[in-house]
Amino acid sequence: MKNKSFKIIICSRCGDANKVINMKHYLYNEHCRKCGKILEKGKYGGKSDYADYLKTKHWQTTKRLALEHYGNICSVCGTDKKLNVHHVSYKNRGKEKLSDLMILCKKHHEGVHGREQDCVNI
Repeated sequence: MKNKSFKIIICSRCGDANKVINMKHYLYNEHCRKCGKILEKGKYGGKSDYADYLKTKHWQTTKRLALEHYGNICSVCGTDKKLNVHHVSYKNRGKEKLSDLMILCKKHHEGVHGREQDCVNI
């Protein structure tokens, strides 16, 4: 069975995650399965798209729920300062489960991504 390429596109109206299969033939007439709005091509597929995704209502709600669920503290050091919600896996991006996320302070989040020299590996 041949792998089909797909992309998750977040609807800018309702925030629903839509799986669009075979991006080579993706046209601008794909509609959101929840609200019917025409989806925008190329949303949330690369680094700049990911930055756009982090601004969505869906992500803001998911982020707030994760912070509440995990107690608003860093999973490594327990601080409640400069917290980030980190994707343990991007597999479910757009439809994250709480188990796909963890709370890290800025120092430990940068350490996970290799940007903090003095950080313990997580």
